[in-house]
Amino acid sequence: RESWAAYIPTELSTNGWGGDIVPEHAVPVEVFFYVVEGTGTLCIGKDERVVVAKDIITCPANTTMALRADQGEPFIVLNVKTPSL
Repeated sequence: RESWAAYIPTELSTNGWGGDIVPEHAVPVEVFFYVVEGTGTLCIGKDERVVVAKDIITCPANTTMALRADQGEPFIVLNVKTPSL
C-alpha cells in the first residue's frame, strides 16, 4: 500500500470584516491540523472551538471542517491530509 500525505500551510489574517476564513468543506481522507502561530476558530462537524499555537486537532474523513481568523490576530495552521492516521 502506497502512503502519502499532503502538507498545506494556511495563513489566515484578520481584516476589517472579522478575519479570513476557509469555508466549510469535507475531504475523503483523514486530516490533522497543527496551529503554528496565533489563535482562531476551528469547526469540525458540529464542534466549534478556539484553538491556539501548538494545538493538534484531528478530523475524520468525510467530516465537515472550517477555519476562521476571528480572534484579532494572525492564525497560521498546518493542514496535513493523509489516507490513514
